[in-house]
Amino acid sequence: MKILTMVNVSASVLFYFCYMMSKTYLWSFDIFYSFYQTKLNRNQTMYNLNHITIKLLPLIASLLLAVNVRAQDILFADPHLKAVLVANNQVNTNGDGEIQKAEALAFTGLLDVSSSSIYNMAGIEYFQGITSLDCRNNSITSLNLSSNSNIVRLNCSNNKLHLLNVDKCTDLLTLDCNNNNLTDIDLSFNLMLNLLYCQDNKLSDLDLSVNTDLQQLDCSSNQISTLNVSNNSYLSTFNCSNNQLTELNIANNNNNNIQSSSFDAKNNNLNCIQVDDAHYSMQNWSTKIDSFAYFSISCIVLGEQTSNTEYLGTLKVYPNPVGEVFTVELEKTYFNVTLEIYNVFGRRVIVKNFKEFKYGNINLDLNSGVYILTIKSEEGMAKSTSIIKS
Repeated sequence: MKILTMVNVSASVLFYFCYMMSKTYLWSFDIFYSFYQTKLNRNQTMYNLNHITIKLLPLIASLLLAVNVRAQDILFADPHLKAVLVANNQVNTNGDGEIQKAEALAFTGLLDVSSSSIYNMAGIEYFQGITSLDCRNNSITSLNLSSNSNIVRLNCSNNKLHLLNVDKCTDLLTLDCNNNNLTDIDLSFNLMLNLLYCQDNKLSDLDLSVNTDLQQLDCSSNQISTLNVSNNSYLSTFNCSNNQLTELNIANNNNNNIQSSSFDAKNNNLNCIQVDDAHYSMQNWSTKIDSFAYFSISCIVLGEQTSNTEYLGTLKVYPNPVGEVFTVELEKTYFNVTLEIYNVFGRRVIVKNFKEFKYGNINLDLNSGVYILTIKSEEGMAKSTSIIKS
């Protein structure tokens, strides 16, 4: 009986053990199966992703290429500048309707964007190989060529420029910036400059002391008060008319290189003009200065004129050139008048005093040459002009 009981117990334990083992196996199988299925799904997913990626690779490559190409396109602030460059097949070599940086860098020679309604030149900095730039007849307000150091010829005339930077253009030979709104221009780095047209601006000062190769200068119709071109010995054309000049020094040791047709200093506030040879200047340039101006090799202050000195009205001297006697005529009678005549070295050679004076003959008993006649009244009024003794 005990044996049967023990067998039954043992059988029950064995059955329970087998049952628990079977559950454990089944649970392990479930876990393994699930893991296997997950792995299959993951592999399938990876396969699908790889398959899709392979198919998308050409598209992705195309997109990346397009982005890279787009990054090389120059972004112009002014559509007018872009349009004229795109239309130039020597610039737009691939004809794609854009200008790439590589295209701009490869372009050399003359870049002509004149008369194109351009108002902004942003983008010109990529054209580093150009040697000439013509952007005249536009509406450009600012032009910075600090990245265009190879330019030797620049025409930016007839714009609205108030800023022009050519500091880096050290090989610049010709500059035409006439008819703009420039109040200042720095040419101290342009040592090779030989032609400068800067007329019709608002310049109040012009320093050309280092531009010793300058041959042609037109700075007319500005607001310049003093001008010294004594360092510019190669000048052959000189026009400083219609300014506010009170001082002018053109004694450059080569005045005879400037012909009468190439000289103009009219419509200024000049009294004395310093030159190499007053006689040569009177013979060749006398019709190109104001009636109250004269030439001298040394422009010293004559008499005791001060900053408060006023000027007499019309002063007529005739004949001029003078033989022995000439006539002086004022527009009205002045009192206590002093008449002085100086030679070109600034030495007074004749002095006459009158209690009142409007008209009179003066005997010029002097050697042939150029002289300066100065008349002063008691009211502190003065007038000077040049006379030639034949």
